[in-house]
Amino acid sequence: MGNFNFKKDLDVEQTKCIPAVTPILEKWLRDNIDTDVTLLEIYDGPEYDLKYDIGGLVKTFEVKEDFKCAITFNVAIEFHSWGKPSGIDVTTADFYVYRIHLPNGILHYIMPTRELRRIIDEKIYHSIKPGGDEGSNTMNYLFFLKDIKAISINMEES
Repeated sequence: MGNFNFKKDLDVEQTKCIPAVTPILEKWLRDNIDTDVTLLEIYDGPEYDLKYDIGGLVKTFEVKEDFKCAITFNVAIEFHSWGKPSGIDVTTADFYVYRIHLPNGILHYIMPTRELRRIIDEKIYHSIKPGGDEGSNTMNYLFFLKDIKAISINMEES
């Protein structure tokens, strides 16, 4: 479950989420892209989390985890925190990878960041809600899970 504490949540992301997602992402890339896939970097900046060489093309991935989806069936996309743009508004990643917890397991979705931005621009989200650390004034677009699924590929269930 999310801790609503940036340092604790960052530790969970770096020690659990990214290591859990990376082999699933790499397997999916190898199975579906049919070319060499090499992890170039694990990066802890706001721009992206993972950088890969995929058949000579460098692609970046933002990795997110949503624990509350199991309760709300909403997916939160952060865009503002601590008085400045964050999340989707600052990432330079080519793709978002979401690890979504549901009552019957965990789903992994990959989507082009441009598609996520498109559905934000088209106001497909159903609300904007606060979240995150106390005092952070973090704001999130809330999407129904079905709307995220519509622009995503399910990489694997676990």
